[in-house]
Amino acid sequence: MARDSDAKPGDGLAPIPEEKPVTSPLETPVIPKSERRTSTLQFVVPGAEPSPWQCETVGIPDSLADAIHRDQEPHHDLLNTLCSSNEELHDALLDYEEAALEANQTEVNLGTAVNYKLDEIRARAVKADAQYRTVQTLLGEKMLDIELLEDACAKLQHKLEAANKERGTLLSVNNSLEEQLRRATNAAADWSPIVPPKHVDITVPKQYAAQLKAMELPVFEGSSSIETVYTFLKALEFHIDTLEYVFQDPQRIEYTISYLRGSARKWAKEEWRKTTKGATWIGLMEAFKDRWIPGNAHVHLVNKLEEMELKKGSVDRFNDEFRGILELLRITDLRSCKESDQYYKIYANKLKDSTIRQAILLRSLGTPGGLNLETLMELTSKLMLALPTPRSTDKPHTTSHNNQQSKQKPDQTKSKKSTTVQINNMEDSYRVQDATINAIAQSAQTSPANTAGHKSTDTGPRLCYSCNSSDHLLKYCPSRKQFWDRVNKRRAEAEAMGGAGGGGAGNGGGEGGSGKA
Repeated sequence: MARDSDAKPGDGLAPIPEEKPVTSPLETPVIPKSERRTSTLQFVVPGAEPSPWQCETVGIPDSLADAIHRDQEPHHDLLNTLCSSNEELHDALLDYEEAALEANQTEVNLGTAVNYKLDEIRARAVKADAQYRTVQTLLGEKMLDIELLEDACAKLQHKLEAANKERGTLLSVNNSLEEQLRRATNAAADWSPIVPPKHVDITVPKQYAAQLKAMELPVFEGSSSIETVYTFLKALEFHIDTLEYVFQDPQRIEYTISYLRGSARKWAKEEWRKTTKGATWIGLMEAFKDRWIPGNAHVHLVNKLEEMELKKGSVDRFNDEFRGILELLRITDLRSCKESDQYYKIYANKLKDSTIRQAILLRSLGTPGGLNLETLMELTSKLMLALPTPRSTDKPHTTSHNNQQSKQKPDQTKSKKSTTVQINNMEDSYRVQDATINAIAQSAQTSPANTAGHKSTDTGPRLCYSCNSSDHLLKYCPSRKQFWDRVNKRRAEAEAMGGAGGGGAGNGGGEGGSGKA
């Protein structure tokens, strides 16, 4: 804005003199909008013509523009820029003038301060408008989600009201259950014993006859012997389990009673059946055990468990019998018997093989919480089956002279020297095998006439002389060539030690000679 050099910095705007009143209408026609109008407010400059004041865009510093661009609360800062009153705004304009004069700026007055403040307000308004439009865009995107959530909340509220209504109905009904139960328990029992049908078919299909015959079910007449009760229950449970998909509960009950005699049958028909409501076969078994197993039966049963002997060939049968005795003791879940349980320790003490005990110990240490009786029995069965079968190779099969032939032919036996085969400095790893080879070498020196009529003692299955295997003989052994080499070597050593009197061993030392096995 133009200003004379003699104007003071503090001079403000002054009204037009009287010859040009402010409120008088303009004598000239309206200027088009493309041209700027001249303000009626002019600067009073001493010694010069008054200069009109006009609004101009002066801009704001870059630092302020960056601050406005990063502003997170443009609406609040816009209100602070406008101030709360015109008086405060006037003070803010004067503060700008003073700051500009201190910065050695020229042409600074209230008009330039207003221009600067308007530019600042415009920049802040643009920032506030941009933020408002951004918020409106985001709000429009979220309105769909809000509407969906409102619909879901309305549905859930409807379901909640229905659930509360149903809960109130249930509570009102359940409030009287206690009274109804009291009345029902105090009232006399209104039931009559179940009358079984006149005929229950317990015919066993023919395809099950062979299986049931394998474990014959004995007749039970009532006994105080635990062994008798156990035998009957074990056979009965096998029969019922075999006919699981053939018989229903009435047929199972009738089938069981058909094998009762004497006092046991009388008890089942007159005592148990007439006084039992909703009879089941499981209930019959429970009542049978309560009636025929004495209260002190656990003493006898525990002693029986301790006397049982676990053998390798019958481990599964042993487990079955062990489990059956525990069922008589009312122990059906063997997983509940931990390592500290009495029956677990009884079973563990049956294991004598150190290899199995070591394997079970390692399994127990690697199992959180330790083993239980069910796992112990299953693991023992697997380990027993995995043990190698012992071979009877400690005593090699040897051929001795026939004493009876020596008595019948004293001249022949006296004319020959007895040859003793002895090999010193033998290695321990070949002790058993070398003993077998020596026996074969010695038998090769004996003439067939001396061994005729001799009947050897049966010492078990025939084994291969080379590898001691029972699944093949020497003639089929892969290592038979090495074996015959060792036999020929031993034979040569025996002949050398026996001298001339021990000759006549023959030439049958090869694989196709007289030493076949």
